[in-house]
Amino acid sequence: MCKEENHILFKAKAITLLDDDEAFERTSIPEWWEKSICRRILRNPYTAYYWCTHCVQHGFYNKVTDYKGIWGLTSLPKGSMNGFYDVDDGRVYWGVIEENEPKALKHDSNVVILLPENQPFPDKQVKEVFEKHRIGFFTYPSKAFFEELKALLPSAYVIHDSETGDSVLEVWGNKVEQIFEEEDCHPLNGEQI
Repeated sequence: MCKEENHILFKAKAITLLDDDEAFERTSIPEWWEKSICRRILRNPYTAYYWCTHCVQHGFYNKVTDYKGIWGLTSLPKGSMNGFYDVDDGRVYWGVIEENEPKALKHDSNVVILLPENQPFPDKQVKEVFEKHRIGFFTYPSKAFFEELKALLPSAYVIHDSETGDSVLEVWGNKVEQIFEEEDCHPLNGEQI
């Protein structure tokens, strides 16, 4: 666990496990990290906004794909907002799945914004931050991206997970480093590793 002002990072080496049939199992974020987030943050009423993206290379999008949007191009459950923006490699279709008072985190996206209940979600401004930082294809969120998102949403917590050799779970938010303890890195008694 690494703590900075308004930021906490959980990080572990990803290990590939083999089942008895020798099939590879996908590495993933340890579930007890997510349980810690739910235990520490979701005890208050929040609305979760799952920011989903689907990238389509140049030459493979048109009016039909624009009409379908992310919900028609993927198997994701239909959310409440959607749109698209263009980057160097093509078009990024985005959508937001909204969940009131979540008890656990879904895995429909790797960026989740938790806003206090009844606070409006500024989808156009959030989309502008994603577009400005050219998120999509092989461009991933940076520290500057999250700081800008945090400035736009001062009462929110932004959760980002990634698996690029290591399992990493980041939480950005006002004084978030004071919420978590070292014990949140490890499984609770009785949980399997």
